[in-house]
Amino acid sequence: MGSLGLDFVAPGIVITDAPRFSYEKLGAYSGTSCAASNAAGAVACLLSGLKIEYSTKMIKFVLAKTAYLPKNRNKFEFGHGLIQIYDAFKYCQNHSKIDFNNKIPYPLPSAGGIHFMQNDDEKNTVTEREINLSQFIENDEPSKDVIENCTLEISPKTTENFIEFDGNNKFKIKIDTKNLEAGSLNFAEILIMDSEIGSIYNIPINVIYVLKVTKTHNYSFEKEITLNYENPYYLILYPYFESSTECKITITTLENSILDLCIKYMVRSESEETVKILDFIPNVSTQTHTISIEIKAFHEFCIFQKIGALPFVVLNLEFNFISD
Repeated sequence: MGSLGLDFVAPGIVITDAPRFSYEKLGAYSGTSCAASNAAGAVACLLSGLKIEYSTKMIKFVLAKTAYLPKNRNKFEFGHGLIQIYDAFKYCQNHSKIDFNNKIPYPLPSAGGIHFMQNDDEKNTVTEREINLSQFIENDEPSKDVIENCTLEISPKTTENFIEFDGNNKFKIKIDTKNLEAGSLNFAEILIMDSEIGSIYNIPINVIYVLKVTKTHNYSFEKEITLNYENPYYLILYPYFESSTECKITITTLENSILDLCIKYMVRSESEETVKILDFIPNVSTQTHTISIEIKAFHEFCIFQKIGALPFVVLNLEFNFISD
């Protein structure tokens, strides 16, 4: 139903590399867990219980349509959510007269999403781009009928404060970064809506608002954040320096407690990432970590807690860049 990297998940556990949000670095991540057997068994029960004709296209659509996205989880982790076999079965029963093969468009595998990137020091905060649905779904006869009869919506509604678009098949998207935080990655979706079954395809929109570290920033960045283990803090920056530089990261916890923080760091033009664990104990509220910045490229930081840590912790972050 869209280019999120996955459509849905099943209960299980697997460990993979951290996600990389630089969209030009394409890579596949895989793992094996009990989720595969859980999904296979559940789908087998669904197929054996159906008394109507079905296709793989229909089953995949229904599983995504009825999946449950847990609270505080995002679609990059869960796709549309955890599969709900009973809900999928009821959905098939209630929509048994619908020809899903002619309702659901075929996506173009290479389409991906819609990506915008802008530096925080640019005077013009508005970027506009023309989009055609034929860039994302196959231009065959069934898909033409879908395009002619569909409507478009933006999701979530909160993204309307920086995204504007008109709902035609050939439309323009306007991004205004004046309401965004420098260094942030922002996500939205355009939903292709069918009058009978609702959303039938999702087009992701990624807006990367890069923090450009220059002399005007005093070669530093400071921010207070509230962190929990479910939602890491991400920072995307571009250092504009003539020579190699060190980045000194100082983290101060405003709570006198035991805390384990992880800092993951990578350069977009390289494949390797580094991980540093900072241990906080009572009466030791500040920890530092230094990273060498040797090339002009986008740098990505991810700061997160270990699972099972404090529900919420308030931190003060300082990034100071020092020339050799």
